[in-house]
This record gives sequence, C-alpha cells and structure tokens, in this order.
Amino acid sequence: MRGDTSVVMKTGDAIATIAQPVARTIDYFLGTDVAGCSGCKRMQNNLNAGMNFADAIFDRFWHSNNRKGDITMEFIVTKQISVEADTPEEAVAKNAEGRTISVTATLRPQPAVRPPMVGQTVVRP
Repeated sequence: MRGDTSVVMKTGDAIATIAQPVARTIDYFLGTDVAGCSGCKRMQNNLNAGMNFADAIFDRFWHSNNRKGDITMEFIVTKQISVEADTPEEAVAKNAEGRTISVTATLRPQPAVRPPMVGQTVVRP
C-alpha cells in the first residue's frame, strides 16, 4: 500500500452535509432562510473545533458568554417601611426612622446556564 489517502471529515462538517439539503428543502417550500442560520453555522464551527455535542447543542440554543466564569445572581430587593409624614418627600426623608413592614428579594431572570453533567466536576474560582 502506498499511503492512506482517506480524508476524515470533522463532526460539524458531517452533520452539515446531511442538514444543509434538509434546510434548503425547508427554505424552498416555506420561503425561509434556515440554510443560512448563523446559530447552526456557529454549532458547526464549535463541533469542528472539538466541542462535545451536548455543549454544542447548549451553545446553539442558549448562548452565554459567562458559562465558564463565576456565575452571580442579581436580585431586586423591595423594602416596605412605615413612617408618619405630611408629604411623600417628608416620608422619603424619614425612611431611616420608620418601621420595616416587609422585605422581599426577587431573583431577576438570568440567561440559561447548562447544569453540570453527571460525573463532571465544576471548578469555581
């Protein structure tokens, strides 16, 4: 044998080879542009770069720039205070003297974050 001349196709390219004709057919009948989807192209590039399939699917639908960093949550804190005053301005000025009636902390919606897979170690700084 002279040498192996076979070419190994990357995972993203292999999936695109099958998906592109399907996408073009959908585009033809529905008048859409699925074949030119930038998210699909990003997934193809991620798979070609060696990203595992589960992470590529997650990144395709729930793209987040903060996936590997320390994830902090943002809350909206509302505090109701009872004060006696003649005007709203006076009430605001006296809020430190008032009596707290209730405090609520509501989690602000955050982008989706993929949970760790079974057996995967999460490293946080």
